[in-house]
Amino acid sequence: SDKPLLLTLHKKSRDSLLQDIRNMDNVRILEITPVTRNILPYKIDRILKEGLR
Repeated sequence: SDKPLLLTLHKKSRDSLLQDIRNMDNVRILEITPVTRNILPYKIDRILKEGLR
């Protein structure tokens, strides 16, 4: 499907399905840190809106 999908994955998770998702070409991974957590909602909003165009 061409619909955007937002997932949260634990950085240390080693499940094979999650590893496959991380390795997909059309996946964008954003890390949440104390520095980035305040801007992430805006960044995610922009990414999702771009995906709907």
